[in-house]
Amino acid sequence: MKVLILPLIAATTLIMTGCNSMKSEAMVAKDGVVQVVAVKPIKSFMVEISPRAAACDNPAMNNMCLQYRNQHARNFEPLKTMIEGFTFEEGNRYMLDVRQELVEKDGMMQSKWVLNEVVKKTLEPLSN
Repeated sequence: MKVLILPLIAATTLIMTGCNSMKSEAMVAKDGVVQVVAVKPIKSFMVEISPRAAACDNPAMNNMCLQYRNQHARNFEPLKTMIEGFTFEEGNRYMLDVRQELVEKDGMMQSKWVLNEVVKKTLEPLSN
């Protein structure tokens, strides 16, 4: 009986690992460096959106990017893509529940963010 348990555990682990490997690789820009990283769909995570957009090198978005930070991060980072289903209004700080989906574009897997819910929207005066 003990001899059968070990192979059964190993087979179950292998099957579970195969089922959970719904991840792919995608091109991601972090701190100005483009890298290929492993990504997987994420059903829900929270991000804060700054009330100001920032200048960035993204002609598709008129060289302006949203600034975001994860829930417990200190600094905002430029988001070089849009959040599908979200309309940004400058002067408002947002807390968003978003999901990450994988899409194939030009033969490469890429991640995109999709709005689940606007959790909080706060008007903040813009200072110079």
